[in-house]
Amino acid sequence: MNDKLSKQWKRREGYGGPESFPENELAAYAVGQSNALAGREHTLHLSDKRVLQYTFNDGDTLTAKAVKGGHGELAENCPYSASESAPGIFFLKHGYNNNERLTTCLVLDLNRNTVVVIDGEIPAEGEDHYRVHLCHVGGVLGQPTTDEVLDPPFPPDLVGKRFVAQYSERYAWELIYLNETKVVWHGLKGNPGIGDVEEYGASSFAPGVYAISWSEEAETLAAVFLYNFDERTITGHMWGYAPEFDKLLHAPMGGKIVDSREFGLHLTQVDDDQAEKDYKQRNIDVVLRAHHEVWNKKHYDLIPEIYAEDYEAHFICGMETRGQDGMHEFISCHHKSFPDWTEKVVDIVADGDRVVTRYISTATHEGEFQGIPATGRKIEIAEVSIHRVLNGKIVEQWGFPDGLSHIQQLTEEIAE
Repeated sequence: MNDKLSKQWKRREGYGGPESFPENELAAYAVGQSNALAGREHTLHLSDKRVLQYTFNDGDTLTAKAVKGGHGELAENCPYSASESAPGIFFLKHGYNNNERLTTCLVLDLNRNTVVVIDGEIPAEGEDHYRVHLCHVGGVLGQPTTDEVLDPPFPPDLVGKRFVAQYSERYAWELIYLNETKVVWHGLKGNPGIGDVEEYGASSFAPGVYAISWSEEAETLAAVFLYNFDERTITGHMWGYAPEFDKLLHAPMGGKIVDSREFGLHLTQVDDDQAEKDYKQRNIDVVLRAHHEVWNKKHYDLIPEIYAEDYEAHFICGMETRGQDGMHEFISCHHKSFPDWTEKVVDIVADGDRVVTRYISTATHEGEFQGIPATGRKIEIAEVSIHRVLNGKIVEQWGFPDGLSHIQQLTEEIAE
């Protein structure tokens, strides 16, 4: 970074900077685009006295003009994206004709005729600061019914919420809303270990449908999210600037809200007994699927649903297995030696992210196993496995089969 840039721009320590941000990998769970606004016109009266006129020309372009106040930038026939994140509630993003550093996100609630407009402008080179200028303002659609236009209320139950925002199999962040102005976030996947505390703005629409925005303090990056806690979805947009590459960044976001415990993060909440039971049961279910559907029924195609990409297995004999492909190879090779391999679970215990099973495995030895030619013998061995489950998949396993009995049953002389 040259001296001129280093005087203005800041970089977050510990990762490659905003230029490494995955622009096309944060919308794996998007709710999809909507054309429902095409042909509509709306006048927005905002609490900061601005009046804006929005005309949705079709499903792809819009025109936005300031009737009163505003920043003076024109959006005429500009591309926009829109998603119906909840019935009658739309999340939109658009830019401007002559200012590529300015981006606007809107939430339109056609049921309650309320709106939030969030403008974010990336500083120009040479300005005396680096953060995105962010303005989060609410108002109403159509003519106000009172002299004073009010912002939508602050979300009544946002403070204290803790959850994981997962945007793909590769990217996930945990968020904790500490109070009405501060949120903590940290990376679990994609940028693990990276985190910060941000000042945020928030607006409530329907129950459980909240618009959130912040401009990061550590670098030139801003984010807007529309949470739908009933449907567990996230729609949003993130944008910023990579100074070393002189590159503007835009990342549409489509994620899902996941319980923090699915990622092995322990927490205690009031009246949480049923949630804890549901969490344990989901972990038990995926482990039972591994026993019954993969080991017993040979449904190898289900391995990616049941085992994580970074899965690891450790057996008492010293053998190690890694990854979904490694598990596929291990189980299929085992079935070549024992085609009718069957595991009967007789005990199961779950606590936190661990599930322990005790099971009896039976099989017929019809192929070579550890150098022992097929004997045709039927075997029965006792096994115990400890499974670590995160985000609905098995990520680690410690296996304790009775290996001595297994080998003895294949090699001992049979008394006549």
